[in-house]
Amino acid sequence: MVKEGRNQPEIYKEQFVCPYCEVFAKQDWTNTQEIVETIKYLINHIYLDYRGEVGDYAQQEIKKFNTHVFQKLPRNLSVRFFSQDFSFAKCQNCSEMSIWMEEDKKMIYPRLLSFPDPNADMDDDIKELYLEAAKIFQDSPRASAAILRLCVEKLCGQLQEKGDLNTCIGNLVERGLDQRIQQALDYCRVIGNNAVHPGEIDIEEDPDMVRFLFDLVNDITRDMVTKPKEMEKKYSSLPEKVKKQIEKRDKK
Repeated sequence: MVKEGRNQPEIYKEQFVCPYCEVFAKQDWTNTQEIVETIKYLINHIYLDYRGEVGDYAQQEIKKFNTHVFQKLPRNLSVRFFSQDFSFAKCQNCSEMSIWMEEDKKMIYPRLLSFPDPNADMDDDIKELYLEAAKIFQDSPRASAAILRLCVEKLCGQLQEKGDLNTCIGNLVERGLDQRIQQALDYCRVIGNNAVHPGEIDIEEDPDMVRFLFDLVNDITRDMVTKPKEMEKKYSSLPEKVKKQIEKRDKK
């Protein structure tokens, strides 16, 4: 995923982090009008100039086409074939092309995923859901929020909790869950529920609530999965003699 920052893609920016190869590279730009002008140039200078002295029927038809049809092509092209003008950036590193809308200056292809990568300690199916939520966020923040709620539910399953999400959170609280993580879990649960069954919270009016969920899902994973995993690894590296002494102490 392309991270947010000063090197992220922007329309007509000379260099940015390519959404394909993720390399900070120079971009070559063109747009629909320049493409049309290039075609016009080729028609005029290859066909008409080169064959200017030829008076046969084919040459006359080329002149007619150029005079009555092709000279109006830029306007016709933008009005009849496109809803608006487009720009194109070609990466000098990988030669892939990104497509941009001139009017709102947004990249429409490929989709820019400006979210953090999923935590490496998520189960693979949770990572897939997280990435799916990121891909559809632009089109539907509501659907994205619903999928992220499912991520949290599956994270509870990764911790051996069963039942609906509300019950799982309650069980984790009984097991001594930190209040900050409980609040993060409930925030994801409530926003996700409102995405499926709209209530007092209107996600469409405030999509930043959904953006925040991506960070929360990673934070929850770090606190509930990554940190315990790292601590267990550190503890297991202690000498066996020391661990036995600790076990003996705790049995008293």
